[in-house]
Amino acid sequence: MTIDTGPGQDRYQGVVELEGSTLAAAVDTYFARSEQLPTRLWLASGPSRAAGILLQALPGGDASDVESWRRVVLLAETITAAEMLALDGKEVLRRLFHAEDVRLFEPEPLRFECSCSRETIEALLRAFGREEAEAIVREEGGVHATCEFCNRRFELDAVDVATVFDANVGGTSTPQ
Repeated sequence: MTIDTGPGQDRYQGVVELEGSTLAAAVDTYFARSEQLPTRLWLASGPSRAAGILLQALPGGDASDVESWRRVVLLAETITAAEMLALDGKEVLRRLFHAEDVRLFEPEPLRFECSCSRETIEALLRAFGREEAEAIVREEGGVHATCEFCNRRFELDAVDVATVFDANVGGTSTPQ
């Protein structure tokens, strides 16, 4: 699983064994083993709509937070797939957590947006170092990278890799 927290942030990738008979169960297992933050996910789908609820405990809690977490999970477990598909978000929150202190933030429209770029790949190469990057070029004929989010493919040949290391911080080539 790759988590991209946004522009200017490092991506986090965690690998755990795929377990569970549903996608929600597999994600629950991932968070339990990799993130080590209490996290639960409920998903529902129909012919024309999909819905989900993701709960995640905040890090750094105390013993009273453990009880609060258990209570919130028990409340969330009472929702049915039919309710998730039929009710809007505000109604789901009211239905599940009417006795809790819930704050609802303004919604933001969903959009496909990937922050991958050639500059990101070049920065990664610099982190590997010139020697290792050149070894990859020798073994593979170039550097090949595919974004795991948008599936965009980046191809850098030997000249491209040399340019990455010959360029100064301002992005212009060093005089030869």
